[in-house]
Amino acid sequence: MFENFRKAGMTSIVLVPTVIRNWNTDQVGAIVKFAAENIDIVRGVNFQPVSLTGMMPKSERAKYRVTIPEVIRLIEEQTEGEIPKSAWYPTPVTYPITRFIEAFTGKPQFHMTIHPACGMATYVYVKRDSSGKVVGFTPITEFVDVEGFLEYLSEKAEELERGKNRYIVGLKVLKNIWKFIDEEKQPKDISLRKILFNIFIKHDYHSLGEFHYKFLYLGMMHFMDLYNYDVQRVMHCGIHYLTPEGRTIPFCAFNVLPDIYRDEIQKRHSLSISEWIKLKGSHTIGDAIKYKRDIKKLESRELYRKTYANFKEYLSYE
Repeated sequence: MFENFRKAGMTSIVLVPTVIRNWNTDQVGAIVKFAAENIDIVRGVNFQPVSLTGMMPKSERAKYRVTIPEVIRLIEEQTEGEIPKSAWYPTPVTYPITRFIEAFTGKPQFHMTIHPACGMATYVYVKRDSSGKVVGFTPITEFVDVEGFLEYLSEKAEELERGKNRYIVGLKVLKNIWKFIDEEKQPKDISLRKILFNIFIKHDYHSLGEFHYKFLYLGMMHFMDLYNYDVQRVMHCGIHYLTPEGRTIPFCAFNVLPDIYRDEIQKRHSLSISEWIKLKGSHTIGDAIKYKRDIKKLESRELYRKTYANFKEYLSYE
């Protein structure tokens, strides 16, 4: 699959592994390293601690449940402290940035004001030796005063909202960006000051893309289930379903309470198998469209072995 991505010129792949206690909690560090080895096409990893569905006794839930803080701790341990717990921030931490840009440009921005318990994220720089081999990670918090920078942007956003001249405020921000960057600790092939300058001057996706291509994004999103349902989180949901009737329903409400939302909506808009065949043909259902993986054949290929050469302890053929 990765080779197909490369052939197609795709460079913005995000890995989305589900994390389950006693299944793959010993592999989260390896997943980060695997993403780093393929950073030519992989932009990030978004871990998803498992959402437990169905009827499960407490003992089974304890066996499989893993939380965001636990996964962050495991990543710290399995990267030998190179990606510490202190490098992670809840998703709403981005709000001062979008608030400032909105105040500066006068154009509405998308604000990630979701509940802080829904997700965490960080960025890390992938260190390589002269041969290109991945040798470690440097989290962005190692050379950026993240909290100081965000506090400064909040202050400037307030000034703009009170009517202060945006050109004067903008010039001050551009002049003071460097104060929050330790350029001695900054990776030598990165000029974060220049990247941030372009983002604030151009405020477009190309400029943001330049930032993303210099780092590996690490995120975490924990969808809820019946056993950890939190109404406050649902009220601040950032992922929704839009129904044909125009209703917007939070993801965790739609899926965790299916008898109230999902089942009725899907039944109302679904087709019977016979109706589907009449509309699309019998070749669009059943075995005719199923992809069947031949695990042994897959693992026997040289490309597979090459791709996972540094992760042999996790492969069944070893």
